[in-house]
Amino acid sequence: MAEEQKRKKKWAYLEDFHKNSKGGYEYHGKYFRCVNGTEIFMRARRKMVAACVLAFVCTVAAGCIPAPGMTGTFYMILPYVLALVCTVSMGWALGRLNRGGIRLRKYIYEETVKKIPYRAGSAVILNTAAALSGLFFLIWNGMGDGGVWSFAFCVLEGASAAGAFLVFRIAGTLQWQKESTDESML
Repeated sequence: MAEEQKRKKKWAYLEDFHKNSKGGYEYHGKYFRCVNGTEIFMRARRKMVAACVLAFVCTVAAGCIPAPGMTGTFYMILPYVLALVCTVSMGWALGRLNRGGIRLRKYIYEETVKKIPYRAGSAVILNTAAALSGLFFLIWNGMGDGGVWSFAFCVLEGASAAGAFLVFRIAGTLQWQKESTDESML
């Protein structure tokens, strides 16, 4: 019974689609609009995408360099993998936001606008943890062989955390409001 209610809740937005006369489906649910204005929304969207790309590229680059700690120390690998997952998740949500534009359907609003700050915050925390674990490895084992790569890993993870933090900050500046259901507004 509980599983059935959970399934209904997960797919509840499908009830907002109704069949039209041509056999296709039309959305008749609620919409949300960014009240900051089109120009501010577009500028914020470009900045968030650029920051997200920075975070993603730095995270992937940090995993590609031969940092000595990335070959066998769980305390470096675990935060790195989780940071990569959170960064990809943040990028996915931003992609859906970009596809939707300034006016979003309710289910897209709930999956993107409401979750981007959490996903970006998680990416900040985990990228910072990965950078600190690399720094810990560097301090514990010294510069030695591959110390430069460990330092580069820390710098890249720090840059990735900064990019995710920018996404977090910019997403918080956008204000959204539920549109009225008046057909003249649509």
